[in-house]
Amino acid sequence: MNSEILRSLLDKANVEFSTGNHSEAEKLATEVFEKSAVKNGTIIDDYTADSLRANSMLLLATIANIRGNWDDVMSITGEALAIAEHHSLPKIKIGMWNILGNLYRLRGYYERALEYFEKALGVCVDSQDTSLYALVNGNIGIVHASRGTYDKALEYFSLSLSAYEKLGEQSRIAIAIGNIGNVYSDIGRSDQALVYFYRALAIREELGEKSGIAYVKGNIGLAYLSLGDYDKALEFFYAALAIHSTLKSNPAIALSTGNIGMVYQRLNKYSKALEYYGKSLEIRRQLDDKSGIARILEHIGTLYSDKDFEGYDAVKAEEYLLKALAIFEEIDSKHVLYLTYRNLATLYEQEQRWEESYFHYKKFHEIKEEVQSQETLHQAEQLVHERQIAEREKTLAVERARSQATDDILANILPLNIVERLIKGEKKNSRNPRERDCAVY
Repeated sequence: MNSEILRSLLDKANVEFSTGNHSEAEKLATEVFEKSAVKNGTIIDDYTADSLRANSMLLLATIANIRGNWDDVMSITGEALAIAEHHSLPKIKIGMWNILGNLYRLRGYYERALEYFEKALGVCVDSQDTSLYALVNGNIGIVHASRGTYDKALEYFSLSLSAYEKLGEQSRIAIAIGNIGNVYSDIGRSDQALVYFYRALAIREELGEKSGIAYVKGNIGLAYLSLGDYDKALEFFYAALAIHSTLKSNPAIALSTGNIGMVYQRLNKYSKALEYYGKSLEIRRQLDDKSGIARILEHIGTLYSDKDFEGYDAVKAEEYLLKALAIFEEIDSKHVLYLTYRNLATLYEQEQRWEESYFHYKKFHEIKEEVQSQETLHQAEQLVHERQIAEREKTLAVERARSQATDDILANILPLNIVERLIKGEKKNSRNPRERDCAVY
């Protein structure tokens, strides 16, 4: 099989992946992987064969990472990086290090994740690959958001969004917009988060990206949960779960089932909450997802600490919450750590363990103040302001270009005095409609 056919198969695999058909993408990428290993110098040279093989492995590793098949990811990336080193393939290095960074991020090993992302970022700079530079910056931002350092997260998300907008990569723009929405959600600005999430969802739906649609719907569900609209939250969580289940994305399935459990807990439907927490915890343990395990342990702990629950058990509640606290401290996840201190403080207060309650409330306030600092809130507000200015400037630039084009056309076909009169009339009559369009936007 010659290189043109293999490239065509690989291109098709990438298209199938982008639209959420992961099984078909995996099948096609596997075919390229296997057939590129059969080298024939008269048909395909070693460099081309290895390059095709490495690119097929990049897609296979991405799919394995989405499904939570960590062992497969490690095996694939090792071989692909060896090929990339041998043939000097920078995009393969960037892609594989980015995948490894996400693998460790999803498992809660944030320092290891940053090590791989920084390596990838260095190659991006050297190779001047703007698209991959934006991608890696976005992932570094996610790590900072996971650790509660939102000012750093916004810095990296802004770099990512600006680069994607210059390139016009709509799919990636949606990712960056969604990431910024997540920061607003985490700092308690759910109303502002929804603005970003719905913008991201519109792009995802227009492009037909199933996985992306599911993730954004899950984030919208979390925003509605924070706002107390439980019906809307369940609607979006179940919609996200249905898509993730179709795609067999185990990490995302664990995320969605845990989110559904939270809604049922808020609705005092404790047995349903425990059912979904159990499903989520089982998957997260299979994936060795430390951050996810801790989150579910905390939810179960708060459920057992609820005196309205007929199975109220302070001993079990403390056990689950302390386990969650230990993991959050281990992985330095401050943006959820302070909530665990608060939940423990509330439990100890209920049990009249005043000294322990006071200590944990103090820790709660200290870490919360650090995470939700005024600096972070100011930077978030500044970002909104800058985006609004950028949109206005973009609109004005379009209008100026259109006006100049009109002037040029008229000047070529009419006498100067008539041109001047027509331009004045055109500008006078069309100014207000254009201003109204900008205002609506």
